[in-house]
Amino acid sequence: MFERELADGRLLRPFPVGIRIGRYWFARLRSRREREPVRRLRQWLQAQDGLDKD
Repeated sequence: MFERELADGRLLRPFPVGIRIGRYWFARLRSRREREPVRRLRQWLQAQDGLDKD
């Protein structure tokens, strides 16, 4: 998920260990208004390679 950021040096791996444990879901209550920081994070996550938009 963060391969580009690691390669560019914008993100550092604190330990020389990597694990793949499956998929993640971004969930929220539809009954609550989506706040701007949450919207930005959701859009950024959706823009990353290999992520589904649903």
